[in-house]
Amino acid sequence: MNDTLLTELTSEQVAVLTELAEAENARLEDAASTVTQQAFNLGCLVGLLPGGIFVLVSFVVVGFSMIGAAIALVLMLIGLIAFANLAAFLARGNTIKRIYNDQSQGEIEAALNKAGLSREQFDVVARQVLPSQAALYTFLQEPAPSSSDKKSRRWKIKL
Repeated sequence: MNDTLLTELTSEQVAVLTELAEAENARLEDAASTVTQQAFNLGCLVGLLPGGIFVLVSFVVVGFSMIGAAIALVLMLIGLIAFANLAAFLARGNTIKRIYNDQSQGEIEAALNKAGLSREQFDVVARQVLPSQAALYTFLQEPAPSSSDKKSRRWKIKL
C-alpha cells in the first residue's frame, strides 16, 4: 500500500508533503522545548527546599558528620535531577499532544485539502522523512498491511 500511494504522487506533491511534515514537526518541537526547559527548572526549584531540609536533618542525625552530610547532598541532587527530568518528560509529552490537537492537526488537514492530498499520503511521506524520535511521528497512522502481509501473518499465527 505504501508503494502505491507513493507512486501516485508527483515530485511536487512529495515536496509539499515533506515541507508540511517538517514544518509541523518543528512547531511541535519548538513548543515542547520551551515548556520542557521551564518544567525542568521548576522541578529543580521545587525540590530545593525539601532537599535542603533532608541534608540538614541528615547532618544532625548522623552526629554532625561532614561525610554523612556529603552523602545526603549527593542523594538529594540525584533525587532532584530525577524529579526534574520526570517533570520535564511529562510536560513535553502533554505539550506535544495539546499543540498537535489544538493547532497542528487542523493546519495539516487544511494544507492537505488545499493541495488535494490525503492524510494517508501525508502519513506515508512523513514516516519516511521524519526520524522515529520526532514529535510528529507519534501521531502518524501506521500503514495498513498489504494483502500479502495479512496472509503471512495468518500463517504465522496458525503455526
